[in-house]
Amino acid sequence: MVDLLGRTPVVGDLYLLAGIVRAIESGTLVVVPGTGHLAVRVAEGQVVRLQDLAAVAYVDSSVATAVAFAAATFQPKDAVLDILSSFDALADTMPYFTGASTGARTAFTALARTLIAGATAADMRTTLGLAALAILGVGGGLESSGGNLQRSAITGDVSVAAGSNVATIQREVAWVQFDDMFWSTLPNGGWTAGSSGTGTTPVAATAGVDSTEKAQGVVQLTTGSTSTGRSSIYQGLNSLLLGQGTALEFETRLYVGNLSTASEEYVLHFGFLDNANASAEPTDSAAFVYRRATDGDFWVLQTRSASSETKTVTSDEPSASAYAIFKIVVAADGGSVEFFIDGVSKGTHTTNIPTGAGRQTGIGMRIYKTAGTTARVVNIDWVRIKASGSAR
Repeated sequence: MVDLLGRTPVVGDLYLLAGIVRAIESGTLVVVPGTGHLAVRVAEGQVVRLQDLAAVAYVDSSVATAVAFAAATFQPKDAVLDILSSFDALADTMPYFTGASTGARTAFTALARTLIAGATAADMRTTLGLAALAILGVGGGLESSGGNLQRSAITGDVSVAAGSNVATIQREVAWVQFDDMFWSTLPNGGWTAGSSGTGTTPVAATAGVDSTEKAQGVVQLTTGSTSTGRSSIYQGLNSLLLGQGTALEFETRLYVGNLSTASEEYVLHFGFLDNANASAEPTDSAAFVYRRATDGDFWVLQTRSASSETKTVTSDEPSASAYAIFKIVVAADGGSVEFFIDGVSKGTHTTNIPTGAGRQTGIGMRIYKTAGTTARVVNIDWVRIKASGSAR
């Protein structure tokens, strides 16, 4: 680029800019009326346009050079540029607009820059460490038994390409069963019904307590009309050993019809039991218990191994009118069992968990009478069982 005099401008020369200022202040640099052209005053009443300055030898050529450089180099004043220029330069940040004349600055990390630089969705997933797992389709693997949803959505091994952040998932969700107790006959859904005494056969119902509780599909266990009546439902009795690499969950929604009393005493167990079809304390268990004669009107957390018991008596009282949700979570290594009521943890046991040889349990729910002949019941709305982990 050359200036109006055909010479290369001196870039960044502050003296030239200062010369412009002095020329304007002294009246040497003026605007020709009616034309808007810049001109240099060379004598009183005589001006020469800048493009004609090459013919005027005594004009300070530095002024013309500076004017030409400024016109060709600098951006006119702009509101957007004013916003951007108001921010100091800071690492890993970027400006953005919050309105027509306002702006702000936000973090722009190296990870964010790498993510945006991804040419394809696959590149972006790789940056996030998701790779093929993020688009894994979950299909099949769902089975129905008696109208109850069973099994898991992932029934086979899932392998991810080498180099990704996830290597291999082996049946992480191995087995799930949800039983809403829509039974027309008993037993059903893989359950076995057990009973002892008059009128103790488990009863299937299609509706629950009332419209408020909204329990559609209920199984009722009853002690019948004898002082030792027992009623139960169970699965896999003495076939489930805890702590073998599979995390286990037992969850149910239920309520008792009446609280236990000294004259009408009963005991209730549900969870992982080895003797769901007997009227006695389990030898091996991880279960919720209600036994007023021993622990008062409170829910009890129980783990037993070879009849040695760890128990926690909660401050939660059984309700004779409202359902509650109970959940038992057994760690895959069998090192802990955590108990929840209505989503709130009530305690964790780490002792007397039946994990040793010969300490198998099963899944069971049982009520049995120890005094009185008036029937006592437990109403079961649904049961959910889940097993997850690489071992089954």
